[in-house]
Amino acid sequence: MKNKRRASAGSSFIASWVAIAIILILSAVSLRYSLTALGAVLSFLGVLGLVAKLWGMGAVKGLEAEFNADRNIVEIGQSVNFNYTVENRKPLPVMWLEFCVRAEKDPCLTPAFGFDKGSFEEADVERYGFREFYRRRLVFLMGFQALSWQTAWTARHRGVFIEDGCFLRTGDSFGLAESSAVFENSCAPIAVLPKIEPVILTPFLRQAWLGNTGKRGQVEDITILNSLRDYQNGDSWKRIDWRAAARQDEIKVKIFEKVTPERVHFIFDCASFAAPADVERALSLLASVLVALDEAGIPCGITLPARQDCGQIDMYAENGDSTESMLFELAGFEAIGVHEHFDTDSMLYCDQESVQLWVISSGGAGKGCRELITFFENSGIRLLTDVPSRNDDVSALEFDDITEGGV
Repeated sequence: MKNKRRASAGSSFIASWVAIAIILILSAVSLRYSLTALGAVLSFLGVLGLVAKLWGMGAVKGLEAEFNADRNIVEIGQSVNFNYTVENRKPLPVMWLEFCVRAEKDPCLTPAFGFDKGSFEEADVERYGFREFYRRRLVFLMGFQALSWQTAWTARHRGVFIEDGCFLRTGDSFGLAESSAVFENSCAPIAVLPKIEPVILTPFLRQAWLGNTGKRGQVEDITILNSLRDYQNGDSWKRIDWRAAARQDEIKVKIFEKVTPERVHFIFDCASFAAPADVERALSLLASVLVALDEAGIPCGITLPARQDCGQIDMYAENGDSTESMLFELAGFEAIGVHEHFDTDSMLYCDQESVQLWVISSGGAGKGCRELITFFENSGIRLLTDVPSRNDDVSALEFDDITEGGV
């Protein structure tokens, strides 16, 4: 992987160019006027500062760093392993080294071990662009030596973890001068999904069906008899055709037509939820249903409301949007400045007979939800709510209906 590097340097006063110049001038003056002892001390300090300065400036040269993760989707409580490599491509050794990555204010991923948390002074904040970081101290690195290690990071809450770079800090052995290099890294973003829980799909499967066979997620429609076959051990007695058995001496079993359920689209009415915990619960339920329907082979779509920093998001399986990409959007969704109204002009795929349409809302009485019900009144729109519905115009289910006792 090719990294782009931006280097910088810093030092204590004694290892600054101004201090070195002043000390060496005073040393020469002292020796000129036979102040041998003072001149010797000043000469030593000047040479020490010069050596430290040059050493610190050159220590970071020839160093390379990179890291990557073993997966880019993780659930809360799970871990993702990061693999790190630091390489010294010059013959001179590095006496001390710090490998650092940026720390967010409320990170969705945190290192389980191997890193300690640090913070910059104000001057360094301007140089690096952030204040807090995770740091791992490496004691010694020989010339042309590479050091690799692995650290597990634990998912704390929903979000998208983006670590687009790291930086190295090193310097001279005296601690008088240091230099650093920032490495841009192409590590893919990591999505921490909402909590995925088992859900009951019955309400989404029993409405209407399409007659497309030969796909995953098929169920049998007992109103469409396809054929009969001989009874086999293990067949349910409910499938026996008793009329045929009464007319013949053979016992036959009914084979029903297999059909595939229609597409399902969910509209997230985020503005109707008052508390952040309620938003998280709704996102968790939506993610769980998407995963379950995907495993059943049923195409899905989602609509997320516009926010202060992002427009409305409409995703459809027909457009090539995968369930994984929808889960990424749910992981990174921030309920800040959420718009109450929806742009129905961009929701063309929802207004079709083959689409089963659900609005995830709190009570279903908000302005945005009422507007959607009016606009899609001929589409069989339904509500999925966290509390009893306050809207009598459409049928509704509560979250507990599909997560606990069923319907």
